[in-house]
Amino acid sequence: MVKEFVHPQLGLEVEALAGYYVPFQEYVLPYNGRDVLCIVGRVCVDSSCCGTVNSEYVQVPGFLVKRNVRGGSSRRISQIEPIVDEEDRKAIAQSLRSKHPNAQVVEVW
Repeated sequence: MVKEFVHPQLGLEVEALAGYYVPFQEYVLPYNGRDVLCIVGRVCVDSSCCGTVNSEYVQVPGFLVKRNVRGGSSRRISQIEPIVDEEDRKAIAQSLRSKHPNAQVVEVW
């Protein structure tokens, strides 16, 4: 099932419940002849009773089917396919953890 994905604006701080996050890099990870869309960012939890936390994350929207099908420079929309196979999910997450050892892999599939 192909879905539309609205790309985040890189470098733009997004307010969240206990702080904010900033996506700063987007790239594709080759996997078994397909491209996995990956977004790397930083999250800052600064409004929590637990203190301040800064960490990196990698978001995985899915397999990239077609890039930039609509939208302009600020709100690009691409087509993605969710990653449904559990073995694929595990292998992709493991690959991302080796590339980004201090990041949390956000499995959006």
